[in-house]
Amino acid sequence: MLLGSEPELPYERPHLSKGYLMGTVPRTRLGLRPPEMYRELGIELRLGERCVDLGLERREAVLESGTTVPWDRLCIATGSAARRLPELSDAMYLRELPDAESLRAHIGRGDELDVIGAGFIGCEVAAVAVQKGCHVRVHEALEQPLLRVLGPELGAYLAAVHRSHGVDLHLGVSALPAVDGPLLVAVGSEPRTELAERAGLAVDRGVEVGPAPGLRGRSHDGGQR
Repeated sequence: MLLGSEPELPYERPHLSKGYLMGTVPRTRLGLRPPEMYRELGIELRLGERCVDLGLERREAVLESGTTVPWDRLCIATGSAARRLPELSDAMYLRELPDAESLRAHIGRGDELDVIGAGFIGCEVAAVAVQKGCHVRVHEALEQPLLRVLGPELGAYLAAVHRSHGVDLHLGVSALPAVDGPLLVAVGSEPRTELAERAGLAVDRGVEVGPAPGLRGRSHDGGQR
């Protein structure tokens, strides 16, 4: 059984900031697998309802409705959520399909768009939006886009590419911008560890795991243990 809070069949999230946002990848092509394949593999889907407790003692997961789902073995695959800035209550975030649909509507109208964060999501959305005719401003605290990934030289090259395509790129920004139109916050992600914490599992920027024989343990976020 596969439990998921989203009502959609499992889908490819990378398209949300690229092909789906651009309109080159239709919704019908987002799915990881066609619906019939889950039936063929004997996978029962329980979608559109959040799990609120793992129920370790009784081995019964509890859903929002109060329904319990018995289990023999349990895999926690809750992934991550967009890191939020509480002081920007009206900001948009891009993590799930409804987020992408809302953002695509703004871009389709040619709205001016401000983006906080010049990481992968921020840069990809900016690239799509300027191609769609939007005036895009990107605000980044570091000296170059994707600085931690690309380093200063490639980061500077990427900045030049974005500016050559019309992105209004502001680097080394220390204060949050004051904007009137749509604002996308793209400042990274945080692991969804609430269920694991509630169950009493060891959590440190992700669920801690034991080492395999001859190997050092790793949490799901890649940190060595």
